[in-house]
Amino acid sequence: MYVFEPGGNRVELFGDAGYLIFDPAWKPITWHEKDLAKGIIWYGSPLPAEYFLYGTPSPEVAAALSQAAS
Repeated sequence: MYVFEPGGNRVELFGDAGYLIFDPAWKPITWHEKDLAKGIIWYGSPLPAEYFLYGTPSPEVAAALSQAAS
């Protein structure tokens, strides 16, 4: 379950508690943009379109911050 906290950030309240990996030779997976659909969801159901429309910070805020910094 995802919610928005007062600062505008999307946070996950319920989800996987993580993975316990005991293999000393284990290496992390590096996902590439072309594999985004495969790497972003593990349970087979599609994400809502809105998932890709909101970022933290929002694009408008990021542009304003970038412009102010230059």
